[in-house]
Amino acid sequence: MIKKDNQIRLLSISETAKLLSLRDETVKQLMADQKIRFIPIGKRNKIPYCELERFINENLTTQKAGQESSVDRMISKKHFPKKKKEIDGNTILKKVTGGENGNSN
Repeated sequence: MIKKDNQIRLLSISETAKLLSLRDETVKQLMADQKIRFIPIGKRNKIPYCELERFINENLTTQKAGQESSVDRMISKKHFPKKKKEIDGNTILKKVTGGENGNSN
């Protein structure tokens, strides 16, 4: 039995993204990864409100601070690729000149 009016409400990808504080692209990726189920209606995909409740409840965690969940890893890998290693100017100078402190003696 449906307890709330929201449970039968169908949301757009943008509405879902706003409710979850995510970008539209992240919601689309969660849908593609079958982490959020949806209903195709014509050319659009709608997400039932109750599906958001399921997604949240299944992804609640009591992990220790600093540990990432699988959803966190997916989001960070997709939207925040690893930074390239930074090299300071002195390191570059040493490599170019072949010496310590920029001296090639």
